[in-house]
Amino acid sequence: MLLKLEKIGKIYDSNDILTVGIRGIDLAFDYNEFVTIEGESGSGKSTLLNVIGANDTYEEGELYFNGEPTSHYSESDWEKYREKNIATIFQDFNIIENLTVLENVELALLRLDDKKERRRRAKELIARVGLTEQMNRRGSKLSGGEKQRTVIARALAKDAPIILADEPTGNLDVKASKEVAALLKEVSRDKLVIVVTHNPEFFK
Repeated sequence: MLLKLEKIGKIYDSNDILTVGIRGIDLAFDYNEFVTIEGESGSGKSTLLNVIGANDTYEEGELYFNGEPTSHYSESDWEKYREKNIATIFQDFNIIENLTVLENVELALLRLDDKKERRRRAKELIARVGLTEQMNRRGSKLSGGEKQRTVIARALAKDAPIILADEPTGNLDVKASKEVAALLKEVSRDKLVIVVTHNPEFFK
């Protein structure tokens, strides 16, 4: 089992006023799974995603990664966990507007020292998300759907086992939303993809 949550709770402490973000969450995820987290605003969807992605702590329960507990992790342990295992796709695209699609994806491949290999891999990923024709177009000239595809290519470049997507269709029209949803589903063939969404109809 790649990821297991047992009785996970997130408690916020603001000036000694405690607020429950999420509580009693029991979930198990593995490779090759495509999961949507749905619910009303304020129901804890993004909080759950942030705990899984280690952008937030948990105060109750245990999160297991590859069968090992994480409650004893130090900050540097969590940094390694995020660096190696988590790739995140945001609603607001988060690409560098004055760089091309190719340059944006290559940035996520800087761990590869060989420039030729970096470029080959970037082109491969860009083809996978269907952007070969837009490869040399700057981010500022892309449509919303094309920007989100670029972000997905960058997430794949990280080669992390877990991809977290927070409202990835939130800023897209219906056609682009369906295309991005289908692409994320395809990506889950060899990864765990977890999507927070207000638009579950695109992911059915």
